[in-house]
Amino acid sequence: MKVKNIKSKLEEIGIDLQNDIALGDFDLIGEYTARKNRDRNSRLYRTAGSFFRPNYERGILIYSLIKQYKIKSFLEIGFGRGYASFCAAMAFEQLGIDGKIISVDPFFSQKQEYIQNLRQVLPSTWFDKITFINQKSSDFLPKVQKDFDLIFIDGDHSYDAVKKDWEYCKDKFTKFLIFDDYHIPPKNDPGIQVTAVVDNITGYHKEAILMDRRIFKDDRGISDDQLKDCQVLITKNKNKIDLTEDDPNLERMLEFCEKRASEWPKRENNYENFIDYMDILETSVKEETLSLPELDSKDMRESNVFILGAMKSGTSLMLNILDGHEDMLCLPVDSHLMKHYNLESMSNQAVYDKLHNLWFRKLISPTGQSPFLTFGNDINNYVGFSRHLMKIFDVDNLGGFKSFDIAANAYFNSCPFYKGRKPGSVVEKTPENEFYLDQIRKGFDNPKFIHIVRNPIVNLASLKQNALDLGYDYNPSQGLQSILNSHEIARRNANNSDYIVLRYEDVVNDLSESLTRLCNFLKIDLSTTLEEPTFLGEKVKSNSVHDELASMQGIYKRSQKDDTERSKRILGSDYDKILEFFRSNQKVIDLLSEFNYEI
Repeated sequence: MKVKNIKSKLEEIGIDLQNDIALGDFDLIGEYTARKNRDRNSRLYRTAGSFFRPNYERGILIYSLIKQYKIKSFLEIGFGRGYASFCAAMAFEQLGIDGKIISVDPFFSQKQEYIQNLRQVLPSTWFDKITFINQKSSDFLPKVQKDFDLIFIDGDHSYDAVKKDWEYCKDKFTKFLIFDDYHIPPKNDPGIQVTAVVDNITGYHKEAILMDRRIFKDDRGISDDQLKDCQVLITKNKNKIDLTEDDPNLERMLEFCEKRASEWPKRENNYENFIDYMDILETSVKEETLSLPELDSKDMRESNVFILGAMKSGTSLMLNILDGHEDMLCLPVDSHLMKHYNLESMSNQAVYDKLHNLWFRKLISPTGQSPFLTFGNDINNYVGFSRHLMKIFDVDNLGGFKSFDIAANAYFNSCPFYKGRKPGSVVEKTPENEFYLDQIRKGFDNPKFIHIVRNPIVNLASLKQNALDLGYDYNPSQGLQSILNSHEIARRNANNSDYIVLRYEDVVNDLSESLTRLCNFLKIDLSTTLEEPTFLGEKVKSNSVHDELASMQGIYKRSQKDDTERSKRILGSDYDKILEFFRSNQKVIDLLSEFNYEI
């Protein structure tokens, strides 16, 4: 989803803030319906004043859409104090549009005095345009038979309520729908889950419009990167795909994948087109799933293996080594176990939507580059996964990583590569899972852990190069500390029966010995499939950040001298500083000597 500053969006639709908008009009409405007072003990109370304008920009967005798109009907879910409704009413009157507003709120019966007071200060003609409905949206919306040009959803912000409002409204708007209170990043509050719902909406064009109070004379002195609050603007210009006729062999989806890969890792037009088409496809798959009976599922002799290690330490290589073994079910790329599956506070519907969206992207394009279409070009495999994932609705309590087990089983039952196989272990790989060992051990029966460590300087250089390539933030101090913390956890757990620590350097330079140790630990046969990194049985290229190594296949030996030279080049002046830090810190020297790393 694209993120745009509201000033950019207004300019895009032809609104000149200097000439087309009178900011004072929104101050007038906000004075009575939106203005908030600051805490007397806050810094801004002393330095900027007693009150502020909370999100007045949403009114400017509504006004501008009405002006530019000749909107005549406006449905509001959640009146609040009335700011949005009165901005719409003002627009209709000033622009000479015979527009109608319906505002739905279950607390209107408690707001009669407040509304009467507003009648004393706001034009009476504005009230003539508004119909106040004293009902819950879940009671009112199912009975509505008409459509609206613009719908504004700002009611109950819990996941289930926002989800229901969307489901009731998605077929009732003709031009735009706006979600209020979308936050980047999402708020960790069960009562404010708009972001979670919106992120799982597929098949529609979505734009997150950053609210920027600096349109007015702002008093906070904030920078662009501090803007977090959005309105999400949704347009109804997408069509459902007929899975049996429009793209039965996923040829168009593959074409979008390949075009997106051509500009990877940038996110430009090809990326937006890729996301848009994948969203439409996912919506069509989910709708197809609803008409299917429950599918037979094969059970696995399931245990769990977790690959741990710092980012860019070699965890992907280990996943690809285990991929082809008949006893291993390797989940594609990073699963982010703690982020996506530790979901006790979410409803079953929210969990299903979240995981379906996450997995569909993994199945279509796991890394943004080839290989694509994990289940091949038969759309029925993807529909099957969606149906197997619906077992989420059969579970009363999804705590304890039950959703992870369901997703892994859906993958096993839908992936053609595993047809006829019965693997004994599910293999999950996410860098830095080692920091959650206690929770993982508690959530899974008899898990096993493969912890990859790597020379920390070479590891940090790879981490920096990866951040530069992908445009991520890079903090050398935080990166180095995370790598050293990972080594410390490996040291503390190395002698546990459920734990094995492997040096990356040993894996690539003495593969035979490393595989023997690994197979003894996992109690699996020493198969020749382990000698060739694969993804679903197909050979894969190196995951190296270095151009001269990235196109290589197989497991190739690494030269310590070459790695050192690359690290010096990438780390620059930080290289000598890190060496000095290591050499002056006996604890670090002792820690690294545990793994035979010399400084």
